[in-house]
Amino acid sequence: MESDAIKTVNEVLDSSLDEVDDIDWEEFPLFAPSGIEIPKLTPEEASQKSSAFGALSHLIHDQETPEEQAELLRDKANRAFRRGDRTRLLEAVSLYTQALDCNPTQIQVLSSTYNNRAAAHLKLGNYRYAADDATKVLEYEPDNIKALYRKSMALVSLEKPAEALDCIEIALKGVDIGGNAEQRALVKLRETALKKKLEFEARERARMNRERELATSQTRWAARLFERNVVLGRNLFAQQRQMMSSRYPKLGDDNQSIIWPVLIVYPEELSQEDQQHTEFIEDWHETTAIKFQIARLFGADADLSALEVLYRQKWTSLAPFEWYTPEAENTAEYQNGLIQKFGLVEHDELYVGSVKGPDDVGDWVSVDMSSSLQSAISRKDYIVPGFPVLYVVPRGFRPKR
Repeated sequence: MESDAIKTVNEVLDSSLDEVDDIDWEEFPLFAPSGIEIPKLTPEEASQKSSAFGALSHLIHDQETPEEQAELLRDKANRAFRRGDRTRLLEAVSLYTQALDCNPTQIQVLSSTYNNRAAAHLKLGNYRYAADDATKVLEYEPDNIKALYRKSMALVSLEKPAEALDCIEIALKGVDIGGNAEQRALVKLRETALKKKLEFEARERARMNRERELATSQTRWAARLFERNVVLGRNLFAQQRQMMSSRYPKLGDDNQSIIWPVLIVYPEELSQEDQQHTEFIEDWHETTAIKFQIARLFGADADLSALEVLYRQKWTSLAPFEWYTPEAENTAEYQNGLIQKFGLVEHDELYVGSVKGPDDVGDWVSVDMSSSLQSAISRKDYIVPGFPVLYVVPRGFRPKR
């Protein structure tokens, strides 16, 4: 049996259903009689109706404004942001972007959305995007403390401490003095930015000093080569690439003469293995006679009269002068492009051979073995391919390439 309490409730409900037709449905539009249509109201009409009626009319007939759409998406993004993990932060960035794509026009909506997206980008380590979004906020609200703080944090991480300090100083002018949380955070960030600025300036000074030292050294090398009429071009062989990573021309004990690394090549036509053989002489003083080094390679009893030392006329292209300094710009060697920075090679790491076509390369030239290395490489038709390369062949033989 029903209890008296349950029976009473049921009676009330039944009586309410019986009397629903007597309710002022415009006051309670959810109880509107069947077939009644809720009209679209003008703002003036809505003010004369109940708030419930106006809200239902708006819900049925009116689309959300760009601001309302943006606010809904931003609220959803804020919830994702508060979750804090990377996946949610990426979701938050996407939702903030969708909110901005709604094209809201109210400054408050735009500013808040950009500011929140900047915060998400900061947490994700997207410092450039964070700085850009904070900058956008400052276009709307130049004194926005949160935007100034976030832009400063991003700039510090982007190694732009001087710009960060400018933002921090503006922000500090806008906070209350008295040790509040905002001021403490800004002061701490200022200390970090100042330290970064000093470190950056020290690195820049060191870099500029290194560049000046290198330019001075390279200019000296260029002058010595120019005095000797030595013309440098691009490397010819893969072995040169490997060797030049650790071996360079150097000055002799007198600090004037040059000691060269030299590559000796035996043509592939003379090899049973159908490939070129090479010898590398690491320290060849420019004044040493060629026959002396060849005798060291072949032995004291070798008949040097049966051999020839060759080079190919203009067998590689000139390289641009890379040792630029303002003082060097007007020198003949710079203008004519005769000097190449040691070690500058083709961009293709697998490239081997002359960069010039067969019609551009000259003839093979025999070198007097009693002459010095300097005498050989100073000839007008000899382009030193990074460092000297000489072929050693039987007398009268000429390589195919």
